[in-house]
Amino acid sequence: MILCYLCHYCYYYRYCHHHPLRLHHRLWEELVVLDPADEDAHVALIRRSLDDGDRPGALRQYERLERALASELGLRPGRAAQALHASA
Repeated sequence: MILCYLCHYCYYYRYCHHHPLRLHHRLWEELVVLDPADEDAHVALIRRSLDDGDRPGALRQYERLERALASELGLRPGRAAQALHASA
C-alpha cells in the first residue's frame, strides 16, 4: 500500500509539473529503497544529480540501477538511463 502511494505521488508531481522534482527527491529515494529495480525512480535521481552538477553522484546512482536490474530481473538499464549515463 505504501509503495503504491509513493509511486502515484512521485509520478503525479513529476508528470503534472506542479512542483519541481528537486522538492520530492526523498520520495524517489524511498521508492528505490522499497523497489530497487524501479528504473523511473533511479532515472529521476540520476537526473537530479546531474542537474545539481553532481556527476559522481549520478554515476553512483546509475551503478546502483545496473546492479539492481541485473540481480533482480536480469536486465540492463533502458535508453533513458543509458542516455543520462552517457551525458554524465
